[in-house]
Parts: sequence; structure tokens; C-alpha cells
Amino acid sequence: MLKIDRSFVADIGTSRQAAALVRSIVKIGQALNLETVAEGVETEEQLDRLIRLGTKLGQGYLFARPLTADALATFLGGSATTLDAA
Repeated sequence: MLKIDRSFVADIGTSRQAAALVRSIVKIGQALNLETVAEGVETEEQLDRLIRLGTKLGQGYLFARPLTADALATFLGGSATTLDAA
């Protein structure tokens, strides 16, 4: 897994350099047979640009805010399981 730093994602819509870096990171990931994941995706515009540049995975506030284990289970429609219970 190769992560694209959120600082590049934040500027992807306003900076040619950030877009070029993201494009390059995606190409490096492809050359190394690694998935790329974009960190800090907060807007639909960022998501659209990332998709156009070849990024298939993302994480950030656009998808969900940080959640507790119980809130995540509710969000996913299941029940929480902790390591102690496993």
C-alpha cells in the first residue's frame, strides 16, 4: 500500500504541483504493483480529481468522521467485536 499524503490531496484542486505529485505517486504505485490510497479526502472535487488521476482508494472526512468501535458497528450495520471478546 502506498499512501498519498493529505497535504497533496488538500491542494489537488488549486496546485498543478500537487496534481503532478499525485499522478506520479499513482504511477509509482502501479509500477511497483501497489495500491494507492489518498489520505484526507474532504470534498467531492478532491475525490473526482483523485479518481481521474487513477487513485482507487481514499480515506477522509468525506467518507466518515472518526468513530468509536460501537459507532462504527452501527455505521456498518453490524455489532462491535473487540479483541478481548475474540
